[in-house]
Amino acid sequence: MHRPGWKGWFLQLPPSVFSPGWFLFCLRTWLSAVLALSTAFWLQLSSPGTAAVTVMILAQPLRGQVLSKALYRLAGTIIGAFVALFLTACFNQERGVFLGGVALWPVSYTHLTLPTILLV
Repeated sequence: MHRPGWKGWFLQLPPSVFSPGWFLFCLRTWLSAVLALSTAFWLQLSSPGTAAVTVMILAQPLRGQVLSKALYRLAGTIIGAFVALFLTACFNQERGVFLGGVALWPVSYTHLTLPTILLV
């Protein structure tokens, strides 16, 4: 009695619809989301679902893309936190100026990244 290998268990889909590594990418992303969700539950975070959502947002088919996207997200979070602290420290008693600074912050980084977005 011959038992088929693990390749015999999967449905044979046309290669024109799915790229060769699609199943492993889906499996890797699902395992990462389950691990993140389990860790969030273990740490008793107030909203553990955001851990799985973050994994799905960061999921990219190529591993190098994941690392660069994570690095850019980390850099953006650090810069945004610095700007928030700076604005709060400088204008905490002046509501109008503080709100103006908060409104100008997205305008400034959108203006800086707009040529990059248009070139893609």
